[in-house]
Amino acid sequence: MLIKKIALRNFRNFIDSSITFSCDKEKNVTIVLGQNTYGKTTLVKAFIWCLYRVNLFKDKILLNKNLANILPPGQQADAKVELELEHKDVTYKISTKETYTKTFSGQVKNITEAATNVIKVKKNGEAEAVPSSKVEEEINSILRPELKEYFFFDGETNTIDSVSSKTNITAAVSNLLGLKKIEKIRDFYDEGKRDSVISVLRSELKIDDLTGAQLSIDLEKAMHDKETLDTNIAETEDEIAKLNVQISEKKEKLDANMDILQDQTKKNNLERDIADGKLRKEREFNTLIAAVSSSNSFLKVLFAASFQKYHLEKLREESHFNSDTSYKGISEEAVNELIKAGRCLCGAVIKNGSDAYNHLIEAKNHMEPHDYGKYISDFVDAEQSNLNLSRVTMENIVKTAADVNDLIETIDNYKENYKSIVERIAGREDVGAIQRDISTYNQQLGSKKTLLDNYKAALGSVEQKIKILQKRIEASSEKNAANAFISKCIDYARSIYRLAEQRLLSKKSEIKEQLEAEVGKVFKQMYHGNRKIVIDDKYNAIAVVTEENKDTRLDKSTGLGTVVNYSFVAGLMKLAKSKLANDEEIDDGEVTSDEYPLVMDAPFSNTDDEHIRNICRVLPNYCDQIIMFIMKKDYAYAEKAIGDKVGKKYEIHKLEESKAEVREVTGVNS
Repeated sequence: MLIKKIALRNFRNFIDSSITFSCDKEKNVTIVLGQNTYGKTTLVKAFIWCLYRVNLFKDKILLNKNLANILPPGQQADAKVELELEHKDVTYKISTKETYTKTFSGQVKNITEAATNVIKVKKNGEAEAVPSSKVEEEINSILRPELKEYFFFDGETNTIDSVSSKTNITAAVSNLLGLKKIEKIRDFYDEGKRDSVISVLRSELKIDDLTGAQLSIDLEKAMHDKETLDTNIAETEDEIAKLNVQISEKKEKLDANMDILQDQTKKNNLERDIADGKLRKEREFNTLIAAVSSSNSFLKVLFAASFQKYHLEKLREESHFNSDTSYKGISEEAVNELIKAGRCLCGAVIKNGSDAYNHLIEAKNHMEPHDYGKYISDFVDAEQSNLNLSRVTMENIVKTAADVNDLIETIDNYKENYKSIVERIAGREDVGAIQRDISTYNQQLGSKKTLLDNYKAALGSVEQKIKILQKRIEASSEKNAANAFISKCIDYARSIYRLAEQRLLSKKSEIKEQLEAEVGKVFKQMYHGNRKIVIDDKYNAIAVVTEENKDTRLDKSTGLGTVVNYSFVAGLMKLAKSKLANDEEIDDGEVTSDEYPLVMDAPFSNTDDEHIRNICRVLPNYCDQIIMFIMKKDYAYAEKAIGDKVGKKYEIHKLEESKAEVREVTGVNS
């Protein structure tokens, strides 16, 4: 499979752009330059969407936003990607589109699911449209879905297809290297499967008694239960593998960003401090406003200030009124009424010349309206007390105002520090969020492992039950002589199954060894450290370092992970071309392609200059076609090693936020 061309119509930020890729065997590299947010990743994800209708974008609306904005309500528009591939001497024209409309409320939505059309053009020019019911099967015959993540590669996350995330690595290797053929033969004769040769033969056995018939029914149910458990186990193992990959990727990001952990912690603390400071400032300010806005309190402070300014505390001493002999609250008019009545309230007789009469006449000189001494004395005492309280009130007001000012200044300082940290860590990963994700994934992983253990325990019981039922059925069938031939066929089928199983184990061991050798050879050419590659039983590539004759597994940094991934893909391609497992005696009509593309987005993220040059020098020797979407600054390091292999070169130009176009660079070395 070689990719000849891609065209995008109203697809995200590309309104009408196309790229023709180099298929030259000597200059097998196509370079597409573009800055961040220009649309490099959009182009790579467009391949996945066109081939497999998998939408990997966060915003699922694929229609160009500019077109969506001017689209009249009720009208329709298509987002479309077209691919032209060459595979087994046939040119494939594959197009996928999704139709959108705008509602009268202004909402843009798709009115049809993504639909794919395939046209095959043979060398003689004869064209044939693939029926819609066969489109998926046809595309899978070109590049199976589980292989796509190896050939569409994102250097920032080590996988473009985050959904599968290399969980099907065993299936991928089996397909690519021909093991599927042997697996199919083994499964065809596996008596543990309901549709296998042995199961079909066993169903032909003639059983005369009712017990035997019931055994067959029980066996059918047990086989169905086993299939369900097998499916559940496979799905749960895939989910566990995905979670392990997600945890690994998060840990790699965590390791790569640990240098900013302290800054992010400070940033989070400052966010809390700013929020707390604003609340405290609001409370203090409200207290201040309440203190100065209360008319009663404010007037008391003014009275106290006037009392002190005009020295009214001396009013009592400087007055000729004697407050000691003053009567407050008793007026001269009241005394006159008593004299007129001739009797005091206490009952004493008041008459002219008596002591009581004389005393009252004298007392009138010390009461209203002649004497205000008591009022003056009470006023001075009250204002003296008010003066002290007012001082406390003013001190509190001044202190609260100072606290408000201090809080404003403190908050401003917090904001300055916060701004400085935000600028310093702009564009970096949120370490706290990564740590929370890892914790969540680990919790999910624990639950899935428990579920898997339960499924496997149940499967063991069902498999044991199946064996018992099979033996009982065969024992019952021996009573009928007509079953002799079928029983002999079952024995032969079991022999074929055992041979296929032995062959598969032998081939897996052989592939593991050769894959480890090939990947290790590539890794040594790319990596400049003292490490090697080990391939485990599930074909995972692991970087190890040998110390004191002992291999120690290494936690992959993002840079090391990139080198390991490219080494694995290159080694896998080399083995696929050698047709290691494509035994002539096992031919099911499947033919693997001899040519493979490698499409890469941000291929050298977090990779140092020397590794970039090594990767670029080595990969073109293993890959039939390389399509590289890369930033200019990274290509500056790569160009020295890969420049003579470049057959086509393009540059993405961002015209506006939702509009970009791809232009070919004339002279690939310019």
